[in-house]
Amino acid sequence: VLPASGTDTIVGPVLTNGDVLDLRTALASTSWNGMENMLSKYLSVTNSGGGASIVLHPTGGITGSVIATLSHSGAQTLATLLQHGIT
Repeated sequence: VLPASGTDTIVGPVLTNGDVLDLRTALASTSWNGMENMLSKYLSVTNSGGGASIVLHPTGGITGSVIATLSHSGAQTLATLLQHGIT
Protein backbone atom coordinates (compact mmCIF):
# COMPACT_ATOMS: atom_id res chain seq x y z
CA VAL A 1 0.00 0.00 0.00
CA LEU A 2 1.57 3.26 -1.14
CA PRO A 3 1.09 6.25 1.16
CA ALA A 4 -0.59 9.56 0.45
CA SER A 5 2.42 11.32 1.99
CA GLY A 6 5.90 10.30 2.93
CA THR A 7 8.07 8.02 0.83
CA ASP A 8 8.28 4.24 0.70
CA THR A 9 11.48 2.69 -0.64
CA ILE A 10 11.00 -0.63 -2.37
CA VAL A 11 14.15 -2.53 -3.36
CA GLY A 12 14.35 -5.04 -6.16
CA PRO A 13 12.53 -5.90 -9.36
CA VAL A 14 9.01 -5.57 -7.93
CA LEU A 15 7.37 -5.06 -11.29
CA THR A 16 8.73 -8.32 -12.68
CA ASN A 17 8.04 -10.75 -9.84
CA GLY A 18 4.27 -10.55 -9.44
CA ASP A 19 4.07 -7.87 -6.74
CA VAL A 20 1.10 -5.51 -6.80
CA LEU A 21 1.25 -1.84 -5.80
CA ASP A 22 -1.90 -0.66 -4.03
CA LEU A 23 -2.41 2.95 -5.08
CA ARG A 24 -5.87 3.39 -3.55
CA THR A 25 -4.75 5.17 -0.35
CA ALA A 26 -2.55 7.58 -2.28
CA LEU A 27 -5.22 8.33 -4.91
CA ALA A 28 -7.92 8.78 -2.25
CA SER A 29 -5.96 11.80 -1.00
CA THR A 30 -6.25 13.52 -4.40
CA SER A 31 -9.05 15.13 -6.37
CA TRP A 32 -8.97 12.24 -8.90
CA ASN A 33 -12.50 11.41 -10.08
CA GLY A 34 -11.85 7.70 -10.71
CA MET A 35 -11.61 8.01 -14.48
CA GLU A 36 -8.73 5.83 -15.74
CA ASN A 37 -7.90 8.27 -18.55
CA MET A 38 -7.19 10.99 -15.94
CA LEU A 39 -4.63 9.00 -13.89
CA SER A 40 -1.64 10.56 -15.66
CA LYS A 41 -2.61 13.92 -14.14
CA TYR A 42 -2.34 12.46 -10.61
CA LEU A 43 0.51 9.96 -10.95
CA SER A 44 3.80 10.17 -12.78
CA VAL A 45 7.03 8.21 -12.88
CA THR A 46 10.54 9.64 -13.02
CA ASN A 47 13.62 7.55 -13.68
CA SER A 48 17.18 7.95 -12.46
CA GLY A 49 20.06 5.86 -11.20
CA GLY A 50 18.65 2.49 -12.27
CA GLY A 51 15.38 3.02 -10.43
CA ALA A 52 12.11 4.87 -10.61
CA SER A 53 10.15 7.24 -8.39
CA ILE A 54 6.37 7.39 -8.22
CA VAL A 55 5.12 10.96 -7.91
CA LEU A 56 1.65 11.85 -6.61
CA HIS A 57 0.04 15.10 -7.84
CA PRO A 58 -2.80 15.79 -5.34
CA THR A 59 -4.70 18.31 -7.46
CA GLY A 60 -3.81 16.91 -10.87
CA GLY A 61 -1.37 19.72 -11.50
CA ILE A 62 2.35 20.04 -11.99
CA THR A 63 3.27 20.07 -8.29
CA GLY A 64 3.72 16.66 -6.72
CA SER A 65 5.77 14.68 -4.25
CA VAL A 66 7.51 11.33 -4.39
CA ILE A 67 5.50 8.67 -2.54
CA ALA A 68 7.65 5.67 -3.50
CA THR A 69 11.08 4.91 -4.83
CA LEU A 70 11.58 1.65 -6.70
CA SER A 71 15.28 1.04 -6.15
CA HIS A 72 17.08 -1.27 -8.61
CA SER A 73 13.89 -1.68 -10.64
CA GLY A 74 15.24 -0.23 -13.88
CA ALA A 75 13.51 2.50 -15.82
CA GLN A 76 9.71 2.36 -15.66
CA THR A 77 6.74 4.07 -17.26
CA LEU A 78 3.38 4.99 -15.81
CA ALA A 79 1.76 2.41 -18.11
CA THR A 80 3.99 -0.35 -16.70
CA LEU A 81 3.32 0.80 -13.15
CA LEU A 82 -0.44 0.73 -13.67
CA GLN A 83 -0.27 -2.82 -15.03
CA HIS A 84 0.93 -3.79 -11.55
CA GLY A 85 -1.26 -1.43 -9.58
CA ILE A 86 -4.64 -1.36 -7.89
CA THR A 87 -6.41 1.95 -8.30
